[in-house]
Amino acid sequence: MLSRAPRHQRPAARASPGPLSLRAAAAAAGVLSALLLLSNAGGVGASEALEGPARVVDGDTLYVQGTKIRLYAVDAPESKQSCKNGAGETYACGQQSADALKKRVGSNKVKCDVKEKDQYGRSVASCTILAPGGSEDMGTFMVGNGYAVAYSKFSAQYVPLERKAKDARIGIWQGSFTPPARWRYEQRLATIPEGDEDAAIAEEEAADRAQQQRPQQQQQQQQQRAWTPAPAPAPYSNVQPGRSYANAAGGGGGGAPAPAQAPAPQQWAPAPAQAPALQQAAPAPAPAPGAPRSYADALKAPAAPAAPAAAAPNSGSGGGSGCAIKGNIGSRGDKIYHLPGQGEYDAVKIETNKGEKYFCSEKEAQAAGFRPVGHRHR
Repeated sequence: MLSRAPRHQRPAARASPGPLSLRAAAAAAGVLSALLLLSNAGGVGASEALEGPARVVDGDTLYVQGTKIRLYAVDAPESKQSCKNGAGETYACGQQSADALKKRVGSNKVKCDVKEKDQYGRSVASCTILAPGGSEDMGTFMVGNGYAVAYSKFSAQYVPLERKAKDARIGIWQGSFTPPARWRYEQRLATIPEGDEDAAIAEEEAADRAQQQRPQQQQQQQQQRAWTPAPAPAPYSNVQPGRSYANAAGGGGGGAPAPAQAPAPQQWAPAPAQAPALQQAAPAPAPAPGAPRSYADALKAPAAPAAPAAAAPNSGSGGGSGCAIKGNIGSRGDKIYHLPGQGEYDAVKIETNKGEKYFCSEKEAQAAGFRPVGHRHR
């Protein structure tokens, strides 16, 4: 997960109609991105394949059969991104990456195996170039030749190839560059007015959590669809059809079945009144605590219930305490608490192993060093 750049490295912010409205819009966008990612509704679904000519957009994006594809576990420089070569000269590395993929694909068909949908609605897929001289995986070509980096946040599949390209100092590794994910994040921060960065960070974190949880949710859904309970076996019976149990038990098996008799009609009658008890027996004395008790004694005088265990004091460190304020720790170590009803509240997941916890009041959260979302330390 990316962290916020220092203030002196950030570009100047544009004028804004108001920080409150932009903060609410950014939070709403984060929730919407997470919902789009989790829904995976419409279009091409996971575990489907697309095959045909490809139209390359940039170093990790293309169209196949009218479907927008994002290469799986690959992150190439953006089209407008620049890098520096070994001599320190600036060049258009994003355009170079796109041109390399266009040239390699050419007029060949490609086959893309769709794995999931990302937060922007694109189909994330592993694609293969079906060339007459031999097929080649797009990710292998792009990362192995230094035109892209391995997107290790989602998969380590191409990390060994990235190391080889880096050691050989080819492609973007010949000089210096900003990682594509970091470059995109800085471009977004440049459009956010001063004071609204926290909402943008919350949006990014919510989308990342949803993206990382998506494969596990898909696996659980597939397991639920695959499992069906076996039908209960029919009860065993050796009675032949057309014969009652009484006929089967009473007479041999060779005769014709006896005709079934219609049941006699039932008539309702009130239950006889019970005579009042003349004398009530005195209750048996309760046994001493710890004394052995027989089964008959247990029926006559049940043991007194054990005293309930004293409830542990509410520490505010878990959702089971009933405290609803979420104390979240960001990737930069920022301690932020979220109140119920705020835009990103439902998307925030508390991980107690990282020091995150629940609080019962804002005062308690602030005493623990957490600050409200939208406010940052000066």
